[in-house]
Amino acid sequence: MYRKEREGYAIVASLKSCIRLKDVEKGLQLHQQIAELGFDKKDLFICSSLVHMYTKLGLLSQARLVFDGLTLKDAVTWNALISGYAYHGYGTEALICFERMRLQGFVPNAVTYTCSLTSCAGSNLLNKGKEIHSQIEALGLLDRDVILGNALVDMYAKCGSLYPAKQALEKLQGRDIFTWTALLAGYTEYGRDEELLECLKQIQAEGIPPNTVTFICSAKACTRVRDLNRGLELHCQIGRSGLLGKELALSNALVDMYIKCGFLAAAHEVFHTIRDKDVVSWSTLIVGCLDHGHNEEALIFLDKMLLQGILPSTVTIVSALTACGNLGAISKGHMLHAQIRNKACYVKDLVLGTTLVNMYAKCGSLIVAQRVFDDLQVQDAVLWTALIEGYADAGQGEMALTFYDKMQFEGVLPDAFTYICSLKACITVGAVEKGQELHAEIERLGLLDHHLFVGNIVVDMYAKCGRLLLAQQVFNRLPAREVDSWNPLLTGYALAGRHAVVFSIFECMMREHIRPDSVTFLVVLNACSTAGLCSRGHTYFEAMCNDFGIAPDFKHCLSLIDSFYRVGNFNGGAKVVEGVRPPSDDILQRIILSACKSCGCA
Repeated sequence: MYRKEREGYAIVASLKSCIRLKDVEKGLQLHQQIAELGFDKKDLFICSSLVHMYTKLGLLSQARLVFDGLTLKDAVTWNALISGYAYHGYGTEALICFERMRLQGFVPNAVTYTCSLTSCAGSNLLNKGKEIHSQIEALGLLDRDVILGNALVDMYAKCGSLYPAKQALEKLQGRDIFTWTALLAGYTEYGRDEELLECLKQIQAEGIPPNTVTFICSAKACTRVRDLNRGLELHCQIGRSGLLGKELALSNALVDMYIKCGFLAAAHEVFHTIRDKDVVSWSTLIVGCLDHGHNEEALIFLDKMLLQGILPSTVTIVSALTACGNLGAISKGHMLHAQIRNKACYVKDLVLGTTLVNMYAKCGSLIVAQRVFDDLQVQDAVLWTALIEGYADAGQGEMALTFYDKMQFEGVLPDAFTYICSLKACITVGAVEKGQELHAEIERLGLLDHHLFVGNIVVDMYAKCGRLLLAQQVFNRLPAREVDSWNPLLTGYALAGRHAVVFSIFECMMREHIRPDSVTFLVVLNACSTAGLCSRGHTYFEAMCNDFGIAPDFKHCLSLIDSFYRVGNFNGGAKVVEGVRPPSDDILQRIILSACKSCGCA
């Protein structure tokens, strides 16, 4: 008897070794040995260990065969199977076993309930989780098992039931940082950032040291609410904890937080303290540089990343290609395209393909943009719009509209931005009839009621095509108006020489408390110049500089001097421009010369 026990313990130890070493072949040999010794039907200790080994090695069907072949079962054997299903994400199967166990008269213990709650969390089965919670409460298990309490909080949090999760946490007599982390992860998942940051204060008040996950969740919350001050406090706490620089995911989260909060210098500082940077570290910084308009810096960091032998992710490449498009750096864009072409990955990746089309279009290489477009296996509205926008921005409005028609023919539904780009194309070629057709589609889809920028471009299209009555009608129907709604109308009337209406609209803007921008003043100043209203132009110019704090550029100064020269006042305009201090005498001379040419004095 003693010998058999020793053999049993040796076999169990060997089964555990198979789990540790992930040795499937050795495990199968041990199973055969167990069967030969006659342990596979009667010895619950060995059979439970055998089921446990198979589940840990992912051989769930084998585990089930062993389990079903047992003449005797106990709670430990059931737990081995239930925990295996739960561990591998088969929540439904785990819960079916849980119910079968109870129906056969076995009393679940804390391990059983922990695995069952984990299954409910993974399968988002809130009602089943509540039912299990009631059973646990009735048995009083929560009073003495922290792991079970953690699983309960985690279940509620992952099912999005955050108030019950917090209630469950507060009722627990013993809670640790893992209990809190389960709740914080739920708050992070569902965007409850302010509550998360309040929980962090409570954790500290209870004297519980935060762990890496706690800090990562807190950093994400600061990122989303754009709270730099709390982010700085959090950074200090991480420093005091001794985790700073040791946990890569935490450092990456801090870099992202500082970037999103607009503190790029701090982001760079944290980034440079990371010893073993990964693709996430580099991509976070590259995307951050791009988002803040630092396109050249983004490409510099890409080169450094490649020099360190780190392969870029799709996010990195998309960001780098966007930077190339913004800079017109087509050579760099070609190089990146060559890298992804070798992998043949962009033909199936719409985001990557669309970014490539955008990059080539912005660099003026529309033939290559179209070639990339044709290579892509899937073409959606965003991709078609990228090509339409490229042709529209290049002044090739007819080609842009041709692609709009092809898009419709292919059955791809345009989105709001497609209509904006197509209307821009109408403006470049004066295709007012096509513009009216697009306007009718926009009205039918109700886009004017939900997208102000679409309404603005419709006004702009009619105004620049000389259909001022239609432009005014659309403008009057806009559900809200901003400066970009008023400027196209002002421009249209100015182009038509209806200067009195321009001034009237400008005064109406002021009464409605719409703050004018530099474009507004340029239109008004040009109207004053054309109408020969020198004094009025001077008044508007001073209001722009002094009342609205808008620094005049070359065109503003040119328009003002032009209005003075038209009435023969050759000194007045120069004195006004000198008063606003142009960047150099050379620029002032260019302004004066341009004004002389425009009024026939040179």
